[in-house]
Amino acid sequence: MTIDLANIQYKRCDTYSELNLLDLQLESCLATLELDLYIYRKQPDDYELHKGLLADYMAITHAYRKLKQYDKGLPYAEEGLRLGKLLIDWDSQNVNAQNEYVGVLLAKARLLQAASDIKGSNELFNQAYAIIIPIAKDHEEITFLNHAFITLVHLGYRQKAREIAQVLDLTGFKRRDFKELCVQYNVQECMEEN
Repeated sequence: MTIDLANIQYKRCDTYSELNLLDLQLESCLATLELDLYIYRKQPDDYELHKGLLADYMAITHAYRKLKQYDKGLPYAEEGLRLGKLLIDWDSQNVNAQNEYVGVLLAKARLLQAASDIKGSNELFNQAYAIIIPIAKDHEEITFLNHAFITLVHLGYRQKAREIAQVLDLTGFKRRDFKELCVQYNVQECMEEN
């Protein structure tokens, strides 16, 4: 029952993010984290719960970035990275675990970029690149491709980003964040028709 509530709560967090209702997103994401931590303490060896915590920390980091509360988001990014390393240690060959870790790397990189720490953000974007680009080449899965797109566009690899944007656009991928990056970096291949 508690796991179902946590899943529902996370869907609210994600929905508020897509609707750009930032205060509600943060409130919902923090509530999700609280539920997930409660469950995790009872079942610390559950891989899926561990993965869920990563998603929580990533979502909270994004929410604080969007609210321009960078100092508040940083501890969540750090904890997400710590847990992400543990997830990879759990199964170092699992590309999904590596992708989850990349998601938190990108969340922290974007938070640092928004806070004008360009050197710190570029280091993290480059770490993400080293992990996600080989995975995305071998596995055309939407979340892998999205993380590759985010990485490439932020590092200035526009042509490679355009190629991935075309693939994502053809799948009907409509995440708000993806579309906003397309506009921000003028990637015509994924921008809405006017």
